[in-house]
Amino acid sequence: MPRTEHKQHNYLPIPPEHILPGTRAGFELYLRQGQRFVLYAKSNDQFTSDHRTRLSGMGARNIYISAGMAKEHAAYVQRHLARILDDDTIPVDVRSETWSNSASKLAEDVYETNLPPSVLRKRVQRIQELIETSRRFFDTPEALRELSRFIGAGQATYRHGIGTMVYALCVMQTFNPDQAEMIDVCIGSMLHDIGKTSLPQELSEKNPMTMTEEELGAYSTHPVLGVRSGSAIPLMPQAIHCILFHHERMDGTGFPSRATGAEIPLPARVTAACNTYDGLTRSRPWRKALTPFEALKRMRDDEGAHDPEIFKRLVQVLSDSGLA
Repeated sequence: MPRTEHKQHNYLPIPPEHILPGTRAGFELYLRQGQRFVLYAKSNDQFTSDHRTRLSGMGARNIYISAGMAKEHAAYVQRHLARILDDDTIPVDVRSETWSNSASKLAEDVYETNLPPSVLRKRVQRIQELIETSRRFFDTPEALRELSRFIGAGQATYRHGIGTMVYALCVMQTFNPDQAEMIDVCIGSMLHDIGKTSLPQELSEKNPMTMTEEELGAYSTHPVLGVRSGSAIPLMPQAIHCILFHHERMDGTGFPSRATGAEIPLPARVTAACNTYDGLTRSRPWRKALTPFEALKRMRDDEGAHDPEIFKRLVQVLSDSGLA
């Protein structure tokens, strides 16, 4: 096997469980032997079950990639994340850590693209700490299986959940909540659309403005379905509120309960506003993404939808970045 003489800091350890049979990765894999790194698999080699068997027989606790290939590795993990989380041959702690690392990277991408660079590092580290702390909610095979189902149902819905989570955490911080409430919002806002996994895909991707009355009735059940879907995950009440009430409106015309004003818990009101904003600024099958200015104008003009104080704080968060 070819050898390299590079120093250790040029390489990053990854779990051997990230080698998935039947896949190819756009990066080389190395084994460490003393201070040297030995090529184990070339870029775009076809992985087989024998790779894991051999590594297990060698007692390899980590394999390594070049530090310059970190983005390619992150993309590979994200493409196959649902499969990794649902693989009962992989230890639970490895799977939950894989999720938290991947979610942290997606959150950082949202921040780098859409939020203020002046406070980027401090805030993104805070969000990543919350994601890492939230790992404990996914430390059972049942919870990981539910998370896998959510991610596997559609990357677009999952990424929307991550985007909503980032905005929601930024807005929640302006209320100076305690750590427990921030963790609840972290999980609840990310999973707010988990109920859509119980709907037909064509319905969950359809423009609500063009739905028939029957279709709209079915679509409106997804917050309740989300609470049922999340039953395998030990969610606290505040997290459940984010899932159940994220389509409620301040004027009482939302769903599923037509709650009004302060009847809607604060974390749910924050999640609702951030859900709308992130959704409007993402492309959907029936329309292009709106600009931040266009999205905020539409939200402002939709009287009775969102808590005015929360909307003001969302605008402030975005204004700090020059987006609003």
